[in-house]
Amino acid sequence: MSEWRVFRAELSSPRSDVVVLLATFGLTVFVDLTVAIEVGMVLAAFLFMRRMASLATVNQVSEDVLGEEGVDALTMRRLAHALDTGPASLYVYVANRDELWELLFDAGLATVTTEPTDPARWREQLHELASRIVQMMAVDYPGMARLAMAHIPVGDNSLRVVESMLSLLK
Repeated sequence: MSEWRVFRAELSSPRSDVVVLLATFGLTVFVDLTVAIEVGMVLAAFLFMRRMASLATVNQVSEDVLGEEGVDALTMRRLAHALDTGPASLYVYVANRDELWELLFDAGLATVTTEPTDPARWREQLHELASRIVQMMAVDYPGMARLAMAHIPVGDNSLRVVESMLSLLK
């Protein structure tokens, strides 16, 4: 291997990435490249599914803390306590509190329903959509409006709601 320094540096990556790297490297050397790629892809897929399930748990517990205690109570330390883990382990899922807030805002917008545009009643639909957004930010998740102002919402649910609003204004 000509780039052994790069290979050694990769060993300081997250443990799941190192497992995939070492498994595929070992299978490439001792078995076959095709088998190594197949096993590496399967391992990576399982690890991805595990991470997404864990992230969903982090999001759910964050929403619970946000709904019960408000946005000021939602810190990495408080979330770690609710998950019965250490704050450092949360950084596997989110880089910082801002990223956590972005995920939470998008999850909050998932509760806002949209409906197909009816040109005859666009004003009524726009008013109803705005009311559902205000309901989510003020009643369902108090303090959520502050999260909306902290960043530009670009999550899937944010874009869905904005597209619905823009279609009503067309």
